[in-house]
Amino acid sequence: MTQKKTNIVWGLFFMFAGVFTIMNAAGAFEGVDLLRTAVTLMMIPVVVVSIIDVNFWGIFFPFAIVGIMYDSELGIEELSPFPLLITAAFFSLGMSMIVPKRCVPGLASPAAGGSPDVDVFVRARLGKQIRSLPNGLLRSLTVDAFCSDLKIYFNGAQLMEGHGDLLLSCTVSSVELYVPRSWQVIAATDCDVSGIDEKGYVNAPKSEQVLMLHGRARATGVTVIYV
Repeated sequence: MTQKKTNIVWGLFFMFAGVFTIMNAAGAFEGVDLLRTAVTLMMIPVVVVSIIDVNFWGIFFPFAIVGIMYDSELGIEELSPFPLLITAAFFSLGMSMIVPKRCVPGLASPAAGGSPDVDVFVRARLGKQIRSLPNGLLRSLTVDAFCSDLKIYFNGAQLMEGHGDLLLSCTVSSVELYVPRSWQVIAATDCDVSGIDEKGYVNAPKSEQVLMLHGRARATGVTVIYV
């Protein structure tokens, strides 16, 4: 999904939120806790995405949050809020240790036994992050992002033997790649990225330096900016 499409989805979401707010103020939802209902509905896609991504923190904590909101209806007031949150944390930690996180095989990274000199691993969670790759040879870059706004600057990095691999494992994020204008950036045939925006010096003369995109990007905008 491109950044433009991502913005459209979130824009429509906030517009519907505004409509529901007006309707609630007008009494259309009298007797209904709109905020609690909205938060509950928002937990559904978080859980679904987390199940697909094998992210246990995103599975157990939404259930804990819903349990806290409906503790009186469920008769678990004595468990709300801290016992539920602590239990969710222990379950998430335990399951994360028992069940390994699924990843796309085939590329090396420091976390997977690669060389940190030429195989770089970037992980971002719930926030904005800016990373500048060190000068030197680059063989592969693994990007693991969840609900993040991530900007990666390749700076003085040089692709090893003219070829580099970028493995994406991103969910509900925005990823901007600032690459040299002479590089060629190509999405591999097995890449799940539905679209890639290109900006900057797109039409600049290209060299034989090729950066291949692999992996999966769900509800994520990937933008390649040639500098």
